[in-house]
Amino acid sequence: RNEDPRGIYGIGHGHNLYEEQLHVPLILMGPGAQAGLVIEQSFSLVDLMPTLLGHLRVPLTADIDGVDRREWIADAQREDLSCAAESIAYGPERKSWFDGRYKLHADDMGNPVGIYDLDADPDELVDLTAFLDSLTVAGLREQLLEWNEAALVAAPPPADPGELSSEMREGLRSLGYVE
Repeated sequence: RNEDPRGIYGIGHGHNLYEEQLHVPLILMGPGAQAGLVIEQSFSLVDLMPTLLGHLRVPLTADIDGVDRREWIADAQREDLSCAAESIAYGPERKSWFDGRYKLHADDMGNPVGIYDLDADPDELVDLTAFLDSLTVAGLREQLLEWNEAALVAAPPPADPGELSSEMREGLRSLGYVE
């Protein structure tokens, strides 16, 4: 699927929200890892570090994003997890929200640009936006917007740019960036 606005296909990642780029296999081995366990459900990469740290018995600090998912992994009756993703590498900003069945692709304002039933259509070929009831569409959009708002609130403030050293200023001047 070529949605890279540069027209480049097969190189890089981060330029679309389809499972072919988001669904990354994770293979764990070592003491405590359950041999042969295959989990089909999606797992957010933001939860990977706290889960690995938990497995290693390293205490989590408050500044670590994500959740330790060891109990979820061990639960044979595990529920699907909701996951968000963003695509901002090239072209217009896009976001997605997966609720365990439906996956919403949206613009930066949360407006749907595609909705897919990953149970029935794992390749995301059939856009259901026009066929789903408005409550389902609105619910997916609301969940995405709530996630986005929480992420914005939790984001650290922009760093103070500080002062440029004379060497840095001279280097930028030689490149034509400052006068």
